[in-house]
Amino acid sequence: MHDHEHMHGDGVIHSHPHSHEENHEHHSDCPGEAILKVDGVAFSYKSHSVLADIEVGVSRGEILAILGPNGVGKSTLLRCMNMILRPQKGAILVDNADLSKMSANEIAKNVGYVAQ
Repeated sequence: MHDHEHMHGDGVIHSHPHSHEENHEHHSDCPGEAILKVDGVAFSYKSHSVLADIEVGVSRGEILAILGPNGVGKSTLLRCMNMILRPQKGAILVDNADLSKMSANEIAKNVGYVAQ
């Protein structure tokens, strides 16, 4: 989790993003711009909220580690990030393209997922 994310006692990951101005007209080859963006993602299993307002950006060349105790939503977040699960709120963007609007083949060309 980033310093602006925290886990409540209920096991739900909550994110509080740093405020910053965004310009979606830049391309992903701009230094520092996120090529993978998790934008306000929320997900629940029935009435059990697991992810709430998650905000993550990964720039080209960066490595993201998702760490935490069992049952807090790490795998759920990864499954949402490659559309195995569809977020109930928010968006997953790759090079500013919304994965929820892509076909399974397009997603496979843009996102790789290796489970441990």
